[in-house]
Amino acid sequence: MTEGAAMKYKLDDYKVGEIAKFYGVSVDTVRFYDRKGVLKPEKKSDNNYRTYNKEEFISMDYIMRLRSLGISIENIKKWLPTYHWKNPWKWSAKQSVKLKRRSDSWKIKGG
Repeated sequence: MTEGAAMKYKLDDYKVGEIAKFYGVSVDTVRFYDRKGVLKPEKKSDNNYRTYNKEEFISMDYIMRLRSLGISIENIKKWLPTYHWKNPWKWSAKQSVKLKRRSDSWKIKGG
């Protein structure tokens, strides 16, 4: 197992720098997601260090994938509460149906 894969599946807390390194983003990017309310740390220690649990680490995966598709932070913030990391396929199917309905409503009828 590679170092990155091992990190993704460890069970203890993740620090901001670990998440940033794993996803190839800056520490400031992870903090930006925190400020925007998209990725909230499980806890902040007395010295104000952010630590993230496994679920939040997986949420970062979801955030990075949506950002790569050009989805705005605002839309990710709206969708994130409906996302269930233990069953992403079911969630994805529901979102696909919603997007299909929305795109169908945008089509010009009768032309």
